[in-house]
Amino acid sequence: METEGYLNKWVEQPVSYLTRDLLLYAAGIGCTENRFLYEHHDDFEAFPTYPVVLGFKGTDRDIVSYPSPAMRAGAQTPTLPGAQVVLDGERYIEKIAPIPTDGAELVMKSKV
Repeated sequence: METEGYLNKWVEQPVSYLTRDLLLYAAGIGCTENRFLYEHHDDFEAFPTYPVVLGFKGTDRDIVSYPSPAMRAGAQTPTLPGAQVVLDGERYIEKIAPIPTDGAELVMKSKV
């Protein structure tokens, strides 16, 4: 299988989120800490793993299909016969700065 065209190539993708998205994510994963669930908490912050969903969500503000348009626009993997999507086994997040709690429009960089 030819992989040269896929490996170690950065793909940039626009992504965005709102405060509402941070709250829904925290509630959806079963978080019970108020600092992640209540936007008026003195120490309100985004749950640390929230950025993982940006690759699925992209810039959409509503429910998305699976695989989403953002997933299809992201880093491409070598094709496998009969497969539409590939399940990854690992994600790496490096926290450089706090995730803005007012929402943001960002550019996500990813590679295989």
